[in-house]
Amino acid sequence: MNEKPETKDAQQLTTVELRQQEYYLRLASGGPQSRAWLLRERHGRHSAHGTERFLQLLYGAALWTEPGLLPDEEEIAAAVADADLAAIDVAYLPLDRAALDILHRPTWQDKVEPYITHLTQNEKNRQALHQANYVYWHEAARTYLDIDGYLTSRGFPFLTTEALLEAAVISVTGGYPPKSTVRLHDGRTAVIDSARWTRDGAPDHYLGRFPGDATEHTIRATEIAGPDEPR
Repeated sequence: MNEKPETKDAQQLTTVELRQQEYYLRLASGGPQSRAWLLRERHGRHSAHGTERFLQLLYGAALWTEPGLLPDEEEIAAAVADADLAAIDVAYLPLDRAALDILHRPTWQDKVEPYITHLTQNEKNRQALHQANYVYWHEAARTYLDIDGYLTSRGFPFLTTEALLEAAVISVTGGYPPKSTVRLHDGRTAVIDSARWTRDGAPDHYLGRFPGDATEHTIRATEIAGPDEPR
């Protein structure tokens, strides 16, 4: 299994790295809205437009169902004071996993639409994060007549948002994030598209592709060779 990168203390950081860390910590202290931006900055700066807004929507839907998923403010403040991004990732793990669970449903909209209906029924429900999510849902889902004469909609950046969440969760649980190249015990290599869980901890299987094969295959974690296994 892949090893987590070593972290540097403040004395080892370059000026650029220090500024980047300070920016990350400001985002980390800003709640779920800023958390979405933090994940995009760390794991997918070239993600599709609107990825952070879709992630904020998923966070809102998850928190509407389970408010207890919101990390403790004092715990986050202590991690920010210690410049400990890993501790912040651990604190957000339940919320990140809940948002990812929504995306991994056969129809993720079934989990989000009741949340939007709740916001629609009473404007008082639409505060801060929820108001932004209400606006984004209607912007992305609204159909309009395109220049070619067909009805279309902006849509939601599903795949890039899924990849962000998987990278965030795997940074805590261990495993192989999207776009990783892995080697199987039988000598074949594959590129990971997505991870799947049936229990806590690291992913127990992945969706990936083999060279020269466009078909997506299920790859069990037990099929993947360790870094020290002879080739």
